[in-house]
Amino acid sequence: MDYKRVLILNYINTIKSSYSYVELSELFGISLSQVDNVLLELENQGYLVLDKYYKLTNMGTNILSKYNLENIDFF
Repeated sequence: MDYKRVLILNYINTIKSSYSYVELSELFGISLSQVDNVLLELENQGYLVLDKYYKLTNMGTNILSKYNLENIDFF
């Protein structure tokens, strides 16, 4: 998994339901449609689940653990 996707998972893990497509777009230098595509890709790969808002699955949490980011605040 590339570093941007890992950092997006870390961002969502930190921000929880308060995440923003606009903020993701600005932070990672990608368009809003690319944000949507990346989030859908991460959901399809099993790292995120959409339940009113995106949340990390166990697989997503495991990726953060692999990179020692599970307890690291994005900001």
